[in-house]
Amino acid sequence: MQSINFEHLRKHRPELASLGGFAEAYVFNDPSGALVKMRQFAEYIVKSIYNAF
Repeated sequence: MQSINFEHLRKHRPELASLGGFAEAYVFNDPSGALVKMRQFAEYIVKSIYNAF
């Protein structure tokens, strides 16, 4: 999913760019779905930080 605000992440973290794109697409039609995608986005970041240490 293409993103306006998260596309710069696609080069190094395509999963984050896709999750951000889905959240942007869902924000007006399905706000709870957008929150789910943003939660997955945050969980992915936390997992990446945890694995780095």
